[in-house]
Amino acid sequence: IPVLIFSMGFIVNKRNMLFLGAIYMFGYPILMYFSGQPQLQQSALFMAVMILGATIGTTIFINSLEKSLETNEEYSQKIRAQKERLEKLNNERIRLLSIIAHDLRNPIGNIMNVVNFLLEEETTEAEKEKLLDIINKQNRKTYVLLENLLLWSRSEQQLITPKFEKLNLREILQSVLSFFTESFRVKRIRE
Repeated sequence: IPVLIFSMGFIVNKRNMLFLGAIYMFGYPILMYFSGQPQLQQSALFMAVMILGATIGTTIFINSLEKSLETNEEYSQKIRAQKERLEKLNNERIRLLSIIAHDLRNPIGNIMNVVNFLLEEETTEAEKEKLLDIINKQNRKTYVLLENLLLWSRSEQQLITPKFEKLNLREILQSVLSFFTESFRVKRIRE
């Protein structure tokens, strides 16, 4: 028990516990040795050897405990860093899924609006063809979005490598603008 108390105290305050340990280790057996009684003198030598062994064992235990605490702190820091990195990745994925859902909702919503318009309004054959053409284009856009999502998923899994190509931005913008113009007309939104 004194060794355990000494160990715990050593962790809290090394300097004081070393001082108290030295007094205990040397003082008590010296007092016993100089008592003049032969039995106490023999016991003092035995006790000195036991205390010395316990002190060495305790010191080794304390050093290994301190190293273990330092190692645990290093692991804790690494785990915190990994947790932060995983939380950041998770937030990025959630943001990406939100963008994907938004990008898919728009063309599907527009298709629903055009179909509702076709079902509710009396339209000429020319208007029907134009609206069906819009539906067809939106279906293709939705399909392309889904294909891109699948390609992105495969590239994240490193099943494919990306292929970079030049795009005509003017054509893309005109296509988007014409889509919204027709969508505004169907919803009867004017400037």
